[in-house]
Amino acid sequence: MVKKTTLFLFLVLFLSSCANYITERPELIQPVSARIDSAVVDRGVITGITRRSGLTRLLSEGLFFDAAGFRLSNVYVFPGDVVTEGQLLASLDTTRIREEITELEEQMAQMRISNQRINLIRELETEILLTEHDELQRHAAVNTERLQIQINQARLLFEQERERQNLSMQQLEGRLQSLTIQLQGTELRAPFDGLVTFTNHSFNMAIEPLVPIIYIAPTQSIIVEMLDFTVEDILSIAPFIPAPVYRAVRMTAHINGDVFELTHIPLTREEQLFYGSNMPQPAAPAGWIAPPRFYIHPTAGGTLPSLGSYASIHLYSAWVEDALRIPVNALFAEPGSFHVYRIQDGRQIHTPIEIGISTNTFVEVLSGLSEGDEVYVRP
Repeated sequence: MVKKTTLFLFLVLFLSSCANYITERPELIQPVSARIDSAVVDRGVITGITRRSGLTRLLSEGLFFDAAGFRLSNVYVFPGDVVTEGQLLASLDTTRIREEITELEEQMAQMRISNQRINLIRELETEILLTEHDELQRHAAVNTERLQIQINQARLLFEQERERQNLSMQQLEGRLQSLTIQLQGTELRAPFDGLVTFTNHSFNMAIEPLVPIIYIAPTQSIIVEMLDFTVEDILSIAPFIPAPVYRAVRMTAHINGDVFELTHIPLTREEQLFYGSNMPQPAAPAGWIAPPRFYIHPTAGGTLPSLGSYASIHLYSAWVEDALRIPVNALFAEPGSFHVYRIQDGRQIHTPIEIGISTNTFVEVLSGLSEGDEVYVRP
């Protein structure tokens, strides 16, 4: 009997204490166990990083002939050659165009001689008519009016003949000027001092518009090219493409212990033409996309990496210098809101919060928590 009474009193006291606890602390969700995982709300940098590998090299510029319809005659340089601005790099076979220029020049010379002869004859004919007209006037002849008409007609025909000659000569001169301009485009010269990095040619090959023949690079233009990349990386870098998977807000290269800021290099004109119908799309294979390239900015001390160095390229999709942050495992989601379990006096308290950016590691807290608060973290 004594045991039953003792057990009953224990149950009454336990239930009473639970009722008082629920009444006094309605925000309590669950009691804290003896050991829980927790984290302290702190301030620090929040970064979302995508890491890719890269290799440093020189930024080459593809040089091509503006002329079309020619064949390659000579290439005077090879990969590894150092060239100076204005140096002749390659030339086209100009046999056909030079033969046409010679033929035109001969035709123009013959036309000048022929025109001079015709003009001289017309001038003599007019002089004869004028002399006859003067003689008739001197003898008071009655048919001077008819002769004056013949003189006027001769002068008109002479002027028309001159206009036809000038028009024919202008046409020949225009064609000669066009051929001369084409001839100037048959030589490829270095636009700056640099290093030949690649040649793309074969003997007597037909020249295609905008197809580079020789690639040269300024000796100081070191860049880094991404080796392994995805379509999502391209979408994050190119600012003209809408709705990327993530947006790279900062790009760095880590090379031999140094950190270099990077700037994305847009496609060149020939690359835009080549890749124009293959612009990055989510389903496009990476082989159809130009590898991302970046200018390397020197460090504060003016350091630049050496050629052929491997790089770890970091693409930051988020960057906040002084963020109030919590571990991502401390965040709980509800429809239209977020909350954490703040630990206070040994208990977990449901606490709604507003968040900013989030990464795989941290979440930015905009309101609802203070620095130094302790929150529950899912194991």
